[in-house]
Amino acid sequence: QESTSSQMLAYGKQLLYKDEIYDYEARMREIVALTRDDVMDAIASSFDFSKIAVSSVGNLKKQIEL
Repeated sequence: QESTSSQMLAYGKQLLYKDEIYDYEARMREIVALTRDDVMDAIASSFDFSKIAVSSVGNLKKQIEL
């Protein structure tokens, strides 16, 4: 969300949906506070790895090993 329009949308949504001013510094503190375990928990609850598929386009120097 680095572009001006993305920032504008984030600020507007926060004000419309939560009736509060978007606090960029607070959001950065929340992101910095994330741990590896937080990320792994989100991945585990969001993805079904029994249905995973991978594709690649381009010139590969060697085979991709999974």
